Amino acid sequence: AFNINYLDLELPSRSDWEFHEWARVRYRLQTYAAYFQYQITPVRRLQLTAAGRFDRLDLENVDELKAGQKSEETFDAFSPKFSALFRLVDGVETGSGQVNLNLYAAYSEAFKPPRHPSSLNPPGQDANLDPEDITNFEVGLKGSFLDGRGSVQATYFNMERDGVVISRQDGPLFIDSNAGKQDFEGLELTAAWAPMPNLSFQGNVAVYHNRFGDFVEQKSSTRTIDLTGNRLPAVPDRIYNVGGSYEPVDNVGFTLRFKYVGDRFADQDNILLLDGYPLLDASAYWSPGPVRFTLSGHNLLDERYFSSGGT
Repeated sequence: AFNINYLDLELPSRSDWEFHEWARVRYRLQTYAAYFQYQITPVRRLQLTAAGRFDRLDLENVDELKAGQKSEETFDAFSPKFSALFRLVDGVETGSGQVNLNLYAAYSEAFKPPRHPSSLNPPGQDANLDPEDITNFEVGLKGSFLDGRGSVQATYFNMERDGVVISRQDGPLFIDSNAGKQDFEGLELTAAWAPMPNLSFQGNVAVYHNRFGDFVEQKSSTRTIDLTGNRLPAVPDRIYNVGGSYEPVDNVGFTLRFKYVGDRFADQDNILLLDGYPLLDASAYWSPGPVRFTLSGHNLLDERYFSSGGT
């Protein structure tokens, strides 16, 4: 540390610099997991899958500036997964080629430790914290036609994070607890078509509804933050993609991609709204043998946009 006169800036000699070591911490994370899956086909068009995963995470934090003070936590959980697939249309031949259409559904669970190794507290301070519970459900349709040259897919999903760590007042103290929730919901539509072997088109539409659930955090005895119902930060409500690729001759090709990202809030308080923006990208490549040369252009529309922000 040293004094600086900002009206007459002169950088002190490096020999005059003094450094203060704020922390010297070693982190360690060990993960163990066991997984199983069982799949059956009770009838010709129906496929059922059951799976499970057991995880154990050992976290350790050693502060070498505090006589090697060690903080340790161990978390474990079993996460099940179930899915079903039913072939609505199974290889039906038509005048324009074979058609397939599948209906599928899946349910899964996961967990997330309440602390990272770098944020572990001394032993006993986090005894009340449990891992987050994450549940996800999705259902959709997936089909192909024109002998596989065309495909469509539609998926709806709903995911919930329960037990997000937030601060709550307990008498004169503020204690972290698993009291927060976040909800993720969305619909995704995808289509692809290859009218010729060297020409293909793709498109995707995604609509999301990602919000804070019950999420009230107490920062002090007089300040409470209620985020319930707010949009999650940095997450747009819609994203569109469309593009194509073309190979006029062997080993030479061109791609063109257009993407639109909807508006999103930069902060969890939903104060600063960042505008949506379009992006146009293109590339050309040449593959003479085992080597590939690519020339890419990003944001060809020269669009000015913010990828992140803060308040």
